[in-house]
Amino acid sequence: MPRRRGILAATGLVLTGGLAGCTRPLRSNDVPGGVLIRNERPEAVRVRLRAASVATPGPDEPADRTPAGGFESGTVVQQGTYPVAGDDTGTIREFFPGPGAYVLEATVDGASARDAIRLYPALGGGGGADTVIVTVSEGGVAVAATERD
Repeated sequence: MPRRRGILAATGLVLTGGLAGCTRPLRSNDVPGGVLIRNERPEAVRVRLRAASVATPGPDEPADRTPAGGFESGTVVQQGTYPVAGDDTGTIREFFPGPGAYVLEATVDGASARDAIRLYPALGGGGGADTVIVTVSEGGVAVAATERD
C-alpha cells in the first residue's frame, strides 16, 4: 500500500509541475499596440521613436523591416522623443494608429535600431495585442517586437 501512495503522490507532483508551465504567458505584451521602453542605464535618456507603415505582408510572411521609400518618404505615421529615467521603464500606449504592418526605429545618443511588427485588429477595437520593446543599455539600443516567439 505505501508503494501505491508514493506513486500517486509522485504522479500528482509531476502533473502539477507540468501544468505550471502552461499557465505562463507566451509573450510579454505589457503595452498592447504600444511601446515599452526599458532603460538599463543608471542615467536618464531621451529615446527618439519613429514608426512608418509598410506594405501588409501575407499571412505566412514576416513584416518587412524597411519602409517603402524609407522614413523620409512620408510613410511616417508616428514620431516623438520620450524621456525615461535611469533604471526605469516607460510606456507609450496606442503608439501605432491601428492594425497594420509597421517598422519602429529607436534612436538614443546617435545609436539606432529597428524592428517590424504586424498588428491585427483587437476584439475591443484598436491594434492587436503585441508590443514593441525598446531596450537601452550601455551597449546601445535594441528593438524587438513580441509577435515573434
